[in-house]
Amino acid sequence: MLELIDRHCVIEVEVGGRPVAFKRELIFRVRACEVSTEGERDQEAAGYLEISLQPRGVITGAEPRQLFRGWMFASSPGLGVLEHPVYDAWLVDCRA
Repeated sequence: MLELIDRHCVIEVEVGGRPVAFKRELIFRVRACEVSTEGERDQEAAGYLEISLQPRGVITGAEPRQLFRGWMFASSPGLGVLEHPVYDAWLVDCRA
């Protein structure tokens, strides 16, 4: 499982599972999840995400526009973050 946070909610997305839509606009898909082992000095969680936008009022079946594709790191949200005029999303945790 992977958790993403918007301004007011946490979204859980299964790694390799079906995409999850937030407010029927943002579509989250998680392709990979990496976590540190207990013995490692620095604990880290990272996920490879694809985030797309399905604009409101668009005919069903139209291709969503990709907003983000890449790695997000829980310990460094500024390195990989979705920047959008309305939404901000970043990785909070990742469970393999």
